[in-house]
Amino acid sequence: MSRDATEIEEHLRAASDAILLLLTEVTQLERHKRAIPPGESRFDEVARSARIAAESLAEFTQQEEDWDRDGRQRRYRVDRGLAEPAGDRGHPRALAGHRAAAR
Repeated sequence: MSRDATEIEEHLRAASDAILLLLTEVTQLERHKRAIPPGESRFDEVARSARIAAESLAEFTQQEEDWDRDGRQRRYRVDRGLAEPAGDRGHPRALAGHRAAAR
C-alpha cells in the first residue's frame, strides 16, 4: 500500500472512530433529555448539546465520504501516471470543536 493510500486509510479510520464516539454521545444525550421535563432549563442545555453532537456527526460522515472520494481520485491518478504531490488535508478537528461548544 502506498504512503498516500495509508494516509487516506488512517484519516478514514480516525473519522470512523469519531463517528462512533459521536453516535454514542448523541444517544446518551437523547436518553438523558427524555428524563428532563420540557421547560426546565436543563432541557434546553441538553437539547443544544445533542444538536451540536448530531451536527458534528453529520460533518464527520461528510468528511469521511470526501476523504474516500479523494483517495479514489488519487489512486486513479497514480495508476495513470499522473501522480501529484501528496497534500495533507489535515486531521479532523471538528470533534475538538464540538467538545468545546458542548461545554
